[in-house]
Amino acid sequence: MFRIMAGVAIGLASVVSPMYIAEISPLHSRPPGGMNQFAIVIGAMSSYGVCYFLSFSGNWRMMFASAAIPTMGLMFGLIFIPQSPRWLAQKGGSMKPFKS
Repeated sequence: MFRIMAGVAIGLASVVSPMYIAEISPLHSRPPGGMNQFAIVIGAMSSYGVCYFLSFSGNWRMMFASAAIPTMGLMFGLIFIPQSPRWLAQKGGSMKPFKS
């Protein structure tokens, strides 16, 4: 059940992150869309590699625990994400100008 939940969460993150990047980035400094897909593929391949090497020891608990390290890093990084322009517009606020 937890593996299915983790798969759904990863799928949702891969859909939501390009939308957030497109929404928050100014047009002149927006990264190419393929860059996000490349990062997703590299992350998936890395996780397959880690699980492959851990499979020889039969330590399935370590496979699940290895996902906790990037998860904690992401949760910590989310503290520093600013409000998006759409969120501020819905709340009636204004966005500070971007520094170029």
